[in-house]
Amino acid sequence: MMRSGRRGVGSMLAAVLLLTAACGDDGPKVLSADDLVTEINGVCRTADRALGDLESDDDHYFDDASDTLQAALDALAKLKPAKDAKADFEDLVANFGDQQDTLADLAKAFDDDDHDALDDAGDDLESLQEASDELTDSLGSHSCFGTDSIVVELGLSQDELIDEMNRACSAAKRELDGLEIDVADLSKFFGDAADTIMDTRNVLAALEPPASLTKTYAELLDGLDKMVAALREIAENGGYDFETFDSAAAITKAKATEIGADACATLSGMDSSGLGS
Repeated sequence: MMRSGRRGVGSMLAAVLLLTAACGDDGPKVLSADDLVTEINGVCRTADRALGDLESDDDHYFDDASDTLQAALDALAKLKPAKDAKADFEDLVANFGDQQDTLADLAKAFDDDDHDALDDAGDDLESLQEASDELTDSLGSHSCFGTDSIVVELGLSQDELIDEMNRACSAAKRELDGLEIDVADLSKFFGDAADTIMDTRNVLAALEPPASLTKTYAELLDGLDKMVAALREIAENGGYDFETFDSAAAITKAKATEIGADACATLSGMDSSGLGS
């Protein structure tokens, strides 16, 4: 009986020790190099899909990208790399933290319409993305928050925008001034003028205004669209009803003047005898 009891206690003690050894470490399992890469790749695929769903021209783009980056950091925090991969892994996590700080800088610069700060933060993010690619390459994983993963589209400064607008509108004005006017065929004149203004509108639409001028610039483009439509209607109807055109031209001139692009304001001066000032 006594032996049997001692054997039973010993067996129970061994079982407890085995159970303690199996369950005593509540931390994440140390991952082999291959398993670590698999886990990182999974985190990166999820992040890539989330980033791909974001619209880079959305006002909250940088905040949303930061949220995606935070989700990746939370997932990576659960991983425990083996000793030989630990340094690169920790550098990658630190890189993501630096990228998150830079995204906060970008968001603030965007809200403040601070073009210089946007340039600086954009350069910083680009450098961090390149460093991220080097680290994931060293680990053997797919690119994660690497080059071009987060888009930084910097609008022109107001002075740069004005220069580009005036260049395009001055060229259009020269072309409009050169159009031949045949009183027997005014429809052709107004049709050609509509084509010229439409071409200029498309050039202007390709420019990226600073955030503070986004609404005004959109209204300018809308005014040009209405000018073109009115000119095409004038061409079709014989060239005498200018009420709709005058209304659109007034909007266009006001918005061009508000921005400071004087050459674009002159595109609104037109009547049945040709171009005004």
